[in-house]
Amino acid sequence: MALARELSMFDSLESSDMGAPEAKPVSLAAMFKKALGSFRARQADAEVERYISTRGGVLTDEIERQISRRYGAMVD
Repeated sequence: MALARELSMFDSLESSDMGAPEAKPVSLAAMFKKALGSFRARQADAEVERYISTRGGVLTDEIERQISRRYGAMVD
């Protein structure tokens, strides 16, 4: 009887939050949205890099302001 009580204690520990969190299944739409967001961020970074390189390759305050005006809304 005592052994059964001790074993039942371990069952309750396994089902509690003390263990590793369960991985929730990710929907295909969520994976697509994440991938699209990453793609857009990389695309925006590349465009800003090209802009800086065509302006001498040095990031100045003025170029930073222009980037904010031009590309500020590119990434959600």
